[in-house]
Amino acid sequence: MTLRAMDRSTLFLIVFAIIAALVLGYFIYRQVGIRADLHDEIEVEAGRIEAAESRLDYLKDLEARSDEMEESLEIMAQLIPDHPLEPELIILLNDAAEAVDIGMLQVRFDERIEQEGYMEMPINLSFEGRYLQAIELLKSLAGSDRGIRIDDIRMGRGSEELPFLNILVRGSVFYAGN
Repeated sequence: MTLRAMDRSTLFLIVFAIIAALVLGYFIYRQVGIRADLHDEIEVEAGRIEAAESRLDYLKDLEARSDEMEESLEIMAQLIPDHPLEPELIILLNDAAEAVDIGMLQVRFDERIEQEGYMEMPINLSFEGRYLQAIELLKSLAGSDRGIRIDDIRMGRGSEELPFLNILVRGSVFYAGN
């Protein structure tokens, strides 16, 4: 072999080695990039898994409390029924008054007010009795099966001599339907 042929074959080997090194470097670079992309995807998926596990824990907690929530829903349905149910409300108020031996004089419903998701039904009540009976009546109303908000209480002289008082109660009851 001549020197020139040797230089060519050496040059060819050097060029081939450089090309092979570049191709190998490119493949290594691509593999590192793919690995980094896969690592990023793994982190995203790990975050999704963590969020899904958190949601699952929340749903399991809800499932464990479902009986309690159903009871609460039933209580809320009593406190805020679907319809106004004025006759039942009047019976409830009359029964509460009779239970504490106070006289119910008047029940007056004012114009309903539409709220977001429910209706407010303003109500004016008039009772006559003693102060302690009025306090017991208000406690009874606060713990009743129907949601009643008391906005104002006024007391004045009753039709009989003191200690009888005329008690005016202004408040609201609520229902879900329109």
